Amino acid sequence: MTASQVKDHPGVSVNLGAASVLHRPSIQYPGLAEKAGIQGTVSIEATFDSAGNVVDARVLSGPTELRRNTLESILQWHFNANASQVMRVVHVSFDLAADRDALREEKLFTP
Repeated sequence: MTASQVKDHPGVSVNLGAASVLHRPSIQYPGLAEKAGIQGTVSIEATFDSAGNVVDARVLSGPTELRRNTLESILQWHFNANASQVMRVVHVSFDLAADRDALREEKLFTP
């Protein structure tokens, strides 16, 4: 699945800035965090090789309960190769209001 075809969990949005990702798995809203009402933005610095494969990543900020899930996903990403760029900060937002709105819409349109 290409990055443009990825459907993240409702309430999750990814900000890549000017970066281009060729492949990435969807990011899920961790169930326990969702139930506990935890939301916010996780910022991760991803380091990739000349082929665009993520070789390392570290969390810069964000709610503890959302960090692991986000980090595990980003470690599987494949960026568009760019010899001048070997590091990128990615921001992943978890928004409970958007999550609830998407789930409500889904229920309205499900036959």
